[in-house]
Amino acid sequence: MGNESFTNLPIPAVIFAIAIGLVVWSFLIVDVRHSRWLIGLMLFVSAINVAITWQGTIFGSWLLPLQQNRSTLFLATGVLLGLGLLLQLQVLSIRDIAGQGWMLLVIGLFQGVMRGVHDGFVQGMMSIGFAVATILPLITIIPALHREEVDWFKFLRIFMWVNLAWIACVAVQFVVNPSKLTLGSEDRFIGITSNPQHAAMTLSVFSTVALWLFMNDKSSRARWPFLLLFGIDIVMLMGTGSRTGILLLFIGLVAILYRRMGRTVLLLPIVAGVLYLAFFLAGQLDLDLGFQRVVSFEDTRTGRWIQLWNEGMEAPLIGLGRYDIAGTENSYLMAVAAFGLPMLALILLLMAVSLWHCFKLWRSRPYAGSLACYIDLTLGFNVMYFIGAMLEGHILARIAPMLIFFLCFSGASAKLLQQIEEWKSTQPDEFEEFTGGDHSVLSLSE
Repeated sequence: MGNESFTNLPIPAVIFAIAIGLVVWSFLIVDVRHSRWLIGLMLFVSAINVAITWQGTIFGSWLLPLQQNRSTLFLATGVLLGLGLLLQLQVLSIRDIAGQGWMLLVIGLFQGVMRGVHDGFVQGMMSIGFAVATILPLITIIPALHREEVDWFKFLRIFMWVNLAWIACVAVQFVVNPSKLTLGSEDRFIGITSNPQHAAMTLSVFSTVALWLFMNDKSSRARWPFLLLFGIDIVMLMGTGSRTGILLLFIGLVAILYRRMGRTVLLLPIVAGVLYLAFFLAGQLDLDLGFQRVVSFEDTRTGRWIQLWNEGMEAPLIGLGRYDIAGTENSYLMAVAAFGLPMLALILLLMAVSLWHCFKLWRSRPYAGSLACYIDLTLGFNVMYFIGAMLEGHILARIAPMLIFFLCFSGASAKLLQQIEEWKSTQPDEFEEFTGGDHSVLSLSE
């Protein structure tokens, strides 16, 4: 979830961070769309974390100083993004904010209130401030970054740059000390995050987006790097031994491939070749990444779910507090155990809002033209998000890649819906004449 207990940073580091912040802020003054890079930084910071062994010792990587201060860095980036928005108020609109974004903000605020009940007033106010400073700028700026058709593709390319940076950091760790890339008796791959599950969920989204861009990003000069990233992500995902990650990847691939399977089937030999080379490289490097766990039938969840439910029933109205529960292996049960049934009600409301949003997306797909494939990706991610929440606690996370992904997809798809509806309502006759009844040919950039 991310504990907001910020460590003291050295004075030179603070000065350097302020200088970098001023440079970034100057870019935001010129064009609000530069803030996509700042969102990418928030995604990267959320995707690194300190790994801790079962014995409670820190399993530090070469990024340990950054990992230990990720809360501070994440908050500082959010504040910087918020300050930049103050100079771009003319291009922002509250009505553009997605309902899903509002719901996650409410969940964050309620979580802060409940932390005040369990951990004291100061911790509660810090949690509320953290939610406002990080979530509010994101849900406000993301719709404004999508004006022209190409913006939807440009924004997803930021994910790939973060993906590349994450892989590069893993490569550096492999050179420095490869033993730090795996954790536990089964040597499961963790990369530069805290545990195999978190690495797997992040990689499942990265790999899905990489393949989607390879198939659909016609404006990119070279799309083959996306396929390469996809292959590397799959190898690392298999190394985590996470069945959750494999399940989410399958959901994502089905969502982006099912409408195009006739043409996409020609790509499968290429994908298989890339995967074969990636696995061959892993074997040549003698990396025991625990692939065999993926096909295991061991039940590692039911016991934790029962424990979380029992803990929730001890105090069903207010829960036991975030740090007095057994685990985080289910967002819905974790909500009850930590913060009571009201928090579960908010999460179910988030699901209802998301379901309605997805229904509107599905209904609008025939009118989206070349961005219809983006709707497929968004629908797939929503399923990944809520199915994954049955196995992990990311809905209540304050710093997590799934949080950033969710806010990005919800904000961008809400803007797409708004543009489609505005075009249809302002030019209904031209719409019918232009499409000739075949609404699938509509392009938003026309």
